[in-house]
Amino acid sequence: MEKNKHYKNYFILTLSVILIFVSSLPVFLGFQYQSSDLLFSGFYFGTEDGNSYIAKMLSGAFGAWLFETPYSAYDQNGFFAFFPYILLGKLTSMPAQRLQLIVLFHLFRMAGIVFLIAQTYKFIAIFLTNEKITRLATVIFVIGGGWGWINLFIGKRLPLEFYSPETFGFLMVLGLPHLCFARAFLLLSIRYFVKNYDQPEWKKNVLCSSCALFLAGIFQPMNLAIGFAILFGWQIFLLITRKTVLLEVLKRSFIWVILPGLFFIYNFSYFKLDPYLSSWESQNILPSPPVWDYLFSYGFGIFCLIYYSLFFKKKHFDKIKNFDFLIVWTIIFPFLVYSPVNVQRRLAEGYWIVLSIFIAYFFLGRKFKGFHIPIMVSLMLSQLLFLGGAFTTIKLRQEPVYIKTTLFDLCNYLNFDAEFHDIILAPYEDSNVLPTCAPIKTLNGHGPESKNLLVLNEIIDTFYDGTIDKAEWEILREEFNIKYIIIPSEFEETVAKEIINSYGEISFQNKDYFVIKNKDN
Repeated sequence: MEKNKHYKNYFILTLSVILIFVSSLPVFLGFQYQSSDLLFSGFYFGTEDGNSYIAKMLSGAFGAWLFETPYSAYDQNGFFAFFPYILLGKLTSMPAQRLQLIVLFHLFRMAGIVFLIAQTYKFIAIFLTNEKITRLATVIFVIGGGWGWINLFIGKRLPLEFYSPETFGFLMVLGLPHLCFARAFLLLSIRYFVKNYDQPEWKKNVLCSSCALFLAGIFQPMNLAIGFAILFGWQIFLLITRKTVLLEVLKRSFIWVILPGLFFIYNFSYFKLDPYLSSWESQNILPSPPVWDYLFSYGFGIFCLIYYSLFFKKKHFDKIKNFDFLIVWTIIFPFLVYSPVNVQRRLAEGYWIVLSIFIAYFFLGRKFKGFHIPIMVSLMLSQLLFLGGAFTTIKLRQEPVYIKTTLFDLCNYLNFDAEFHDIILAPYEDSNVLPTCAPIKTLNGHGPESKNLLVLNEIIDTFYDGTIDKAEWEILREEFNIKYIIIPSEFEETVAKEIINSYGEISFQNKDYFVIKNKDN
């Protein structure tokens, strides 16, 4: 027993170290390739979201405990969200605060990798009895993908492996630490609930499952809905097939649902009733792709599931334990990803682990031994292509992966001159960066978080191209009490000069930017 535990821990640690090294290498190279003109943002994909995480951490450094986005100047009430990032920010201080935030972010990511791998292994172990197959399933789930890369050549569409962290897992490892923790806690919750379901100590397991799902919701609230759907679906299945006593099911459900249920109600009610959060929800549109995209990405896994069900199950029924649970999740999956909500794609979270188990078991069959290596390579091809693109992006040294040092100089000025949550008018790309190094607010800068983004972007664009109506400008100015206007050099000739001359005077200038400060402030 001790020997098996030693090998298990050795495997988890080894895989964690490999993934930390591979995922951190582009970050290290990004810092190596930066120059006196361009500094590495800290992210080699998803820079807009990455910058928003740094901005949330910075808000924590300046005293926030509740989430209030810096990417909108509308009134906000504060909301319990992104708490891990806010908490991490409190560990930093000036000087070089942004660099500290980036380092902490990636340390957080590394911790998430270790925790995710450990919980993945333990989850899979309640279904598979073979140690080698358990390890293989863990590897497939954490870094594997499907055949979505075929879409690049046939449908000319991006594979899900390139943009959907919830569909697979590699993107989480590369740069989405909160999703690593959210997935790990979701798996932990399911494991506690399913394992020893009929045993006398079920109360302890149900309570642990409840707490784990609550923690999953802190990192990603959508995981609450996923956990509810899967585990309530599982209990309905047990009622029908095992003639489980209804009273027992209700008792377990009541104990289990209290803590995550209250947190779900908190999230749901705030997003429906709070003016800012309801706007955020309406702009956060993540529809599921056409069904054939899932078939390309999940096709081989579905084949393995069907193959096991038809040909292996009767002879090897003991090889995959709790088989019925995996089938229940499979049945629920399409109803989740095509349910009538605006974040359909998020509801694919975790399902890849079901297919990973069947894929790993498929490789056990001797009949297919000669095809193991080419199939495994094909399942890793999307990830290899993505990593290759990441290294190319790093070498190109272009915005937004790299940020102009002149913009950081502007940030230093704002840190010195601006007051907490002063409102800045800037182009969209600059607005995304500014709140990562100064505790100010912008009108735009992040898709879902910038309220009325489409309307404001249109007005801001007319301001910088010089076609804004003066009355429209006055409405904008009065509504948001804009204190600083950031003028990039490329807009120096087109910006509405009459407006900025009457607005204030130049308070900061370098070769790429100048800042107009409101003379009334």
